[in-house]
Amino acid sequence: MKSWLDLEERFRRLSESLSYLRLDVQWGSSGEFWNVAGMSRNTDVRQFEALSGIAGRLLELTLDSKKEPGQTLLQEKNTERRWYRALKELSGEFKPELSATDTDEKRGVVDHIFLGSAYRIAEVSANLCLMLHSKFPVRDGRTFWRRLCDDYGRQLVIGAILALLAAIIGLFFG
Repeated sequence: MKSWLDLEERFRRLSESLSYLRLDVQWGSSGEFWNVAGMSRNTDVRQFEALSGIAGRLLELTLDSKKEPGQTLLQEKNTERRWYRALKELSGEFKPELSATDTDEKRGVVDHIFLGSAYRIAEVSANLCLMLHSKFPVRDGRTFWRRLCDDYGRQLVIGAILALLAAIIGLFFG
């Protein structure tokens, strides 16, 4: 994937078949738990999870670890969860739904547990890719010469061969 637009297209293709897929998150005193739910595991769900890992890696190329949102997102080492965290924090589609209180034996409040979800996460992922493309485009890490070779290498070689042939023909018939 060269850009967020490539990923957006792939997520968008999955949005119809994964319309019931959601991201459930629990956080608080008992820890943090991420779960893709709402549908049985099939090839489209596995493809969504693989694309999420790729999107998580692309975040490394686009976000600055010293600035928000890179500071919080890039601390997550698991690339899939990094993408899920981006869905939660950046998409605007994550909804906190439930909270509970964790108490000790004397019924004193120890901490809180929170639950929330984002629905239609393939579509939400596609929209987030569009937003990221506008604000944090993928930087091309190639050198000038590598880009020249990758983008125009074939044309340069053909041009050089034709120039050489023209010079040889010019020597013999000129």
